[in-house]
Order: sequence, then structure tokens, then C-alpha cells
Amino acid sequence: MALSGRGLPRAALERSGGPQGNPAFDALRRRLYLHICAVGIGVELAIWGLNEGKEVPDLVTRSASPVLLAVTCGIWLWLRAGRSIATVERLGVAVCTVMILARLLTLPLLDPRHILYSLEDLYWLLVAMSFVNFVVFDYRRAIAASALMYLLAVTLPWAVLESTGFTEGLRLAQMQLLCGMVMLFSCILAWYREHFILMRDRAELSERLANTDALTGLSNRHALYPQLEALLRQRTKLQETHPSALLLLDIDHFKRVNDRFGHNTGDEVLRTVAQVLRSELREPSLLGRWGGEEFLIGLPETGSDGALAVAERLRQAVGTHNFAGVGRLTISLGVAVCQRGDSSASCVARADAALYQAKQRGRNQTVVAGAREPVDREKTGLEASGPSGRRAGW
Repeated sequence: MALSGRGLPRAALERSGGPQGNPAFDALRRRLYLHICAVGIGVELAIWGLNEGKEVPDLVTRSASPVLLAVTCGIWLWLRAGRSIATVERLGVAVCTVMILARLLTLPLLDPRHILYSLEDLYWLLVAMSFVNFVVFDYRRAIAASALMYLLAVTLPWAVLESTGFTEGLRLAQMQLLCGMVMLFSCILAWYREHFILMRDRAELSERLANTDALTGLSNRHALYPQLEALLRQRTKLQETHPSALLLLDIDHFKRVNDRFGHNTGDEVLRTVAQVLRSELREPSLLGRWGGEEFLIGLPETGSDGALAVAERLRQAVGTHNFAGVGRLTISLGVAVCQRGDSSASCVARADAALYQAKQRGRNQTVVAGAREPVDREKTGLEASGPSGRRAGW
């Protein structure tokens, strides 16, 4: 099924998986934040010491440095304990906001000669806060929060400094414009990143939907063709010592299930059969829904005997399963070992012909393409395909 990326809802993209909530990504973020905290502790100690060495120390820095140092150490311990990363991110926004407001409100208390330095620190802090916003929030809320703080940081200094005799208005305007340009550039980058990731996720989700059977979650016929070609190429490289095999299976009398119990029950039977097959197979086997009630299985590096053992094990697993509301069901299987010169179509055709023979001979049995006799329930019984028939790795 093809689906246009433009029509995919955001919720579907979030369900499809993304960086947020991904354990590997969360672990990477945690390590990154731990390193940032470690570096931040050193930087804060240096800023605190340099400020105390000034002739007239900055009041906000003197008051904030020990608080920031304690908060950073607390965050480091919090992350080391494996606790919530989201809490740390929100705390970062809150700390930046408090620092900006503190610098704005203490401007009248500063010596006019040092006001410009304090404002310079404020605007760099504002840039840092905008980056934190884009990490914590989606880009729309991040842009709104950053714009609001920028407007406050631009308008309040002029209102506060009007009566202080501040004479470096031109320099202040230059700093505000530079800060605004940097923040605008960060907003553009955030917007581009958001839309790039959204388009990438849509493309990945569209491809996944196009290659996945919606009912069973298995690969569909469209996705199986390139996988079969890869299986045949692998077989050609390994030559005769490592053959590959295909199994094509069909649920016996499946139409009766739909007619008697309804299509919803029939769908549930297909899902259950897919689950049973998936639980019985091991990597790197291929499994997909070929169409209707047919499933196709590819077995790399498996000869006729190994493929037969796997087929009988699958037949036993399905045949002994109690399907809810239906009871016991059986399957028929056709097995074909890929030969030199085979294409995916020719190999599937031989497996399909073997499956047809299994159906014609009474169902609930396995037929190997080229074999003289079918392997059926009368000759092997379900017990014959028990643990002794299990090939290592499948």
C-alpha cells in the first residue's frame, strides 16, 4: 500500500518511532548532559573566581555563581542516578529564565560603568536559553518562548536605564541587534531541522507501510521479492555447499473459516498463524505473507533435509495450536531448494507446484519439489517432527 507523506498524521509518525523515547538516543543524551555538567562546573568556578578578582564584582554573578554551581552538581548527580532527562531539560529553561530576569531587575543597582558588561552577559545567556528551548520544546513553542524573552531583554533595559544616566545607548543597540540576528538564525535552523526530520520520518513510514502487511505485520509480497533475490545471490556466492530453500504454506480450508465464523475471525487466524511462524523461526530466515492465506519462508544455507525438518516443525506448531473460537487448523507446505540458475520467480513456482501437490493429496502435509513421496501426517505423524527434527539455528 502506497501512502503519500503529506497525508500522514504527526501521531502516526510518533508511533512509528523516533529519537524521543528511543533508549539508545536517551542514553546518548544522558552521556552528553553529564559531560556538559562536568565542563559547566569548571566554567562556573572560573567565572566565580574571575568575578571576585574584579575591582567591583558583578552583584548578579556573585549571588548566582554558588547557586548555579550547586544546581549543576545536583543535575549531574540526578543524571548519574538514571533519573528523568526531561526534568533536567525543564530545569535548565527555568534557571536560564531566572538568571535573565535577575540581570534585568538588578540593572539599576549597578555602577553605570559596568552596566554594559552585565548586559553583554545577559544577551549571551539569552542566546544560550534559545538553544535550550529548542532542545526541550517543539520548534513553535521554542520560537515563541525565545521571542518573548528577547522582547523583554530588549525593552526593559531601555525603560530601566532611562533615569540612570546611561550614555552607551548605541553600543547597547548593537548588542541587541547582534543577539537578535543570532537568535533568528537559530530559529531558522530549528525550523529547517524540524521539517527535515518530519519529511524523513514520513518517507521512512511510507516505505515501511508499503513493505509491510497491515494485518500480520510481516513483510508483504512487494517487500519479499528483493529479499528473495538477495537470498539467491547469497546462494550463488556460496555455491553448492550452502544451498537455500523456500517454503510456501497455505492454511487448509481457510475459506470455511471465513464463511462459518466471519472475516474478523479469519483475520485473527491469519495474525495468529503469523505469530506462530515467527516464534518458530530464527534469524536470518525470511518470513512474509505471500497473499491471502499463503505465507512464504526463505531459509538461507539450508538443504532439502533441513528445509523438510523446518516445514514439519511448522506444520506441527500450527496443527497443535488451539485457535480462539475456531479450534484446530492445519497447513499444507511446498518446499523447493534453490538450484543454480534459479530466479526468485522460478524457485517460488516450484514451491507453489509442490504446495499444489500437497493440497491435491489430502492437505496437512509437506511436499518437497522433486521428491517422489509427500511427507504427510500418516507417514510421519506430528510426533516425528518434534525436537529431533529441529535444525540448529531455525
